[in-house]
Amino acid sequence: MEHQGKPEEPQTTEAEAQETSPAQPTSRNGDQDEEVRVPAILPLLPLRNTVVFPGMMLPLVIGREASVQLIDDVVSGDRLVALVAQRSAEVEHPARPDLFDVGCMGMVAKMVRFPDQTVRVIVHGLTRIHVGEFVRQQPYPLVKAEEAKETVQASTEIALAVDYLLGPAGAYVTGQTLVVDGGLSL
Repeated sequence: MEHQGKPEEPQTTEAEAQETSPAQPTSRNGDQDEEVRVPAILPLLPLRNTVVFPGMMLPLVIGREASVQLIDDVVSGDRLVALVAQRSAEVEHPARPDLFDVGCMGMVAKMVRFPDQTVRVIVHGLTRIHVGEFVRQQPYPLVKAEEAKETVQASTEIALAVDYLLGPAGAYVTGQTLVVDGGLSL
């Protein structure tokens, strides 16, 4: 029997059908060298017992109703979210004092919805942010945010500390013999 019209679509599972991911999850618009701009207001995803750093790709399980709605909304938009650790994992609806002041602006790189009403996401940390006051609390928090510039001044003390910490590891990786205090060879 011959089919007329469109060819049949391949079968997919429910999880695959509800899976979303951007074309290039490396940064906001796919270019790793481009500087990321932090919007003045970001949706806030409070994290229990988890910290996200710039450059990290991290899977998260989203179960709170408000957080699931937040993910649904950001996935259909610019995918940017403020990822901020809670001071206590026991707090179900964290207010501003329950959160740390510094977090990470991240991009939702991939989302999969599961039948148990939870959502699994992979977030990509983009840049550190200072979290300001809440602009809105319901249905999920929106916060004022600004980029947290890192100010590290080069010093001899820092350079010596880095050399000290990386010395044995670097020697091990390169296969060099390293003599440490007391004449012990590694």
